[in-house]
Amino acid sequence: MRRVNQESVRSAIVIIISVFVMASFTEGAADTNYVATNGNDNNSCDAAQNINTPKQNIMGTNGGIACLQTPGDKLLIRQGTYSESINNFTAPYPLPSGKDWTNAFTVAAYPGETVTIPAIAIAAGTDDNFQLSYWIFDGLHIVNNSPGGGEAISMGSPDHLRFINIEATTGGRPHVPGTSDQCVIGSGNFIEFINVEVHNCGDPTVGPQSGASLAAYGFYWGGSDTLFDRITLHDTTGYGFHIYNHNCDTDGRKCPDRNIIKDSEIYNTGTLQGSAAILFAYGDNNQADGNTISNNSNGIAIAYGASNTQIYDNTITGNIDGIMNGGGWSSKPVTNTIIKNNIVADNDGYGIFNSAGGSPEGEPIGTVLQNNLLSNNERAIYDTGIGTSK
Repeated sequence: MRRVNQESVRSAIVIIISVFVMASFTEGAADTNYVATNGNDNNSCDAAQNINTPKQNIMGTNGGIACLQTPGDKLLIRQGTYSESINNFTAPYPLPSGKDWTNAFTVAAYPGETVTIPAIAIAAGTDDNFQLSYWIFDGLHIVNNSPGGGEAISMGSPDHLRFINIEATTGGRPHVPGTSDQCVIGSGNFIEFINVEVHNCGDPTVGPQSGASLAAYGFYWGGSDTLFDRITLHDTTGYGFHIYNHNCDTDGRKCPDRNIIKDSEIYNTGTLQGSAAILFAYGDNNQADGNTISNNSNGIAIAYGASNTQIYDNTITGNIDGIMNGGGWSSKPVTNTIIKNNIVADNDGYGIFNSAGGSPEGEPIGTVLQNNLLSNNERAIYDTGIGTSK
């Protein structure tokens, strides 16, 4: 019989116990803190880890968000309407950054409870204090319906923020001249919007005679590598998704590249402005996949010299034009758009419009039109593109 080396066994047990203790310590390092409308900011952060002794305010030097110091920490907000906007440029400025998605900071509504705040605003700049990364905002209702109050969600160019199970709206509020009524605006990188409802962006009563500049968009977005997954976007006076960064291909600014809009529902956009449910402009390798797009001013537009855009598996019905590829006012034509496996039906104009349509850039180059089902559109396809593959 082989004899067991007892010293080796003891060493193995010590290693296993050490690994377990280290893992337990790591898992326990992050804290969960609480905020409630009946809380007290005089409670310490240690006390605020008890659901019965929460902080009262989200922001401020003594508010709940100030307790988030170790990556992985969470702030759970109890039921109620809070007047504070969450931001990274007022006390407790500056906010720390997380390390990765496993060790991100989280600000969330307490499970099963409704929490309403007016805005989330994330500034950005060269100062390290503005370089915010790896934060998760979960389950919040962001309702900025105060006239002149700005956007519901705004950001400069942070990276790795996640907005999940969120409502964002400016509430169809009356327009105040010189102010923005967009719902979401920003240009961050590796930002995620998951299961988010964006709606009632802009004043529906201003009338088209007031000018297109008053129309508000759901997302006015200039960032890259953004995931828009399971978005419900509806009732905007202007564009739904406006993926755009003006003249980025000529003045050195980053273009909006590699953004993905998937499995989303977009309807009733462009109620005051001839626009589109989705606009991809200037960027490279953007994608719309598996979306339902109905009853908008137009469906999907690819314009302003965008390249390698992929339009797959979308259902586009009841708009004016279904898919428009090639327009805008850019210095170069749209190139290598793939439009494939889409259902395009019951639109009042063209099902697919592959043309610069009189815009100053050249005709679209290298468009691929493959396996699209077109039915009962006023006109099926208009194609003046160069090298279109069907």
